[in-house]
Amino acid sequence: MENKYQITGYQLVYANGGRDTVKLQTPVIISDIEGYRRKIRSVHNCISVNLSYIELP
Repeated sequence: MENKYQITGYQLVYANGGRDTVKLQTPVIISDIEGYRRKIRSVHNCISVNLSYIELP
């Protein structure tokens, strides 16, 4: 059985050291956490994404 995760927000880390924090108004439920992280990183053109999430049963 595949794990599911509820993403509640994330922090974007940019190459210049800047950071942006995003709080989602509606949480997103996903199963591929690393795929979601890669997607967010490419959309925002940042070097790293720190996710805030809850693992669902």
